[in-house]
Amino acid sequence: MIDSTCLAASFFFFSANLLRCIDRVADFETGVTGIDFYKWSNLDTEYIEIQWGLRLDKTDLRSAIGILNVVAWLFFTVPMLQVGWILSKGGKEKLSSCFLLMGLAVAGCTVEIVARLMLEGSSHAGRHLVNKYELNDWPEPFIGWKVLELLHIVTDSMSMWVNAFEWISLSGVLALVFVASYNEINAATGYSSFGKLWSQFSLLISTLCWFDFLANVLRLVDWVYFTRLATGVSIVNTLLFLPIWLLVLGLHLPAARAQFEVNIVKTSEPVV
Repeated sequence: MIDSTCLAASFFFFSANLLRCIDRVADFETGVTGIDFYKWSNLDTEYIEIQWGLRLDKTDLRSAIGILNVVAWLFFTVPMLQVGWILSKGGKEKLSSCFLLMGLAVAGCTVEIVARLMLEGSSHAGRHLVNKYELNDWPEPFIGWKVLELLHIVTDSMSMWVNAFEWISLSGVLALVFVASYNEINAATGYSSFGKLWSQFSLLISTLCWFDFLANVLRLVDWVYFTRLATGVSIVNTLLFLPIWLLVLGLHLPAARAQFEVNIVKTSEPVV
């Protein structure tokens, strides 16, 4: 029997990141990723208008990616809280690593929800401005497009850092899972509650998440190269490794949870 929250988190992370990779690959094919920095930095209104047309075509896709990612984090947080509590033996061992693990999972989920709501609001506001307002007919010709693009730069920068925080949160959670679980032994069975291979797998995914974080940040240095690198790491890490890791956790979690509850009952029984 597999834990339903792990199964759901695996499905939604896979779906969100599959759509994100499709979106990025489509950008490469249409040339959107290859930004003309000269025209962009000089706020060339004809170029900006073309870019907004391409962005509006993908508004619904990117909204779906954001929603799926939020749902994935909600489901992901539930088993992480259980794993942290089980590995801490009910708050008796490894308190620092286990409670930091649980706190980082909750923080990552909270930031993801709040930030995605803000980004969705700004995205739909931008679409509304383009469709309903006459941006060409201002006191100075085409100034409306320039103002809109400056606002987009601000919100898009926030989006980049939200994505970066997502990777650093995942990296931290999985690294702490490795720290807390690698030498953990279940007193009743004499074995690790989740298995050493699963624990080592956590460290591998954590390392790849860290590289994804760096690639997202370094896009400020070389946009095209590091966007390609981030896409490659995401394909391996979030479309393959992370869903498998969650499915393996889902297979172990029900038994580990049942054994933990038995141990709690035994330790709470009065000694006669």
